[in-house]
Amino acid sequence: ICEVTLPFSTDSQLRGIYMNIFGNLRWGRILEDLDVMAGSVAYAHSEGFQRDLTIVTASVDQIDIRHRVPSTKDLHMKGWVQYVGRSSMEVKISVSHLDDTDNAPRRDVA
Repeated sequence: ICEVTLPFSTDSQLRGIYMNIFGNLRWGRILEDLDVMAGSVAYAHSEGFQRDLTIVTASVDQIDIRHRVPSTKDLHMKGWVQYVGRSSMEVKISVSHLDDTDNAPRRDVA
């Protein structure tokens, strides 16, 4: 399992990197992060760095963006191996943010 939190609520410089000119999050940048996270999970699971393996993203099956995320809320990404075959694996990544309105611990975004 790999987890990363992007602290948009407290880091204005990071927020500036991920925002477009309209003040919304740049999903292209987040998709790059998801790709890196999937690779990190796969390398950790297969001991890819120690074994000098080459791992590539072969496909992305589905991305559902369920809610708009304000650029002032921290974004939390969590990735894990969901399936392992002989020469492939499936990595699942969940993206969520803290929802202040209903005091829910996390609200799934994608």
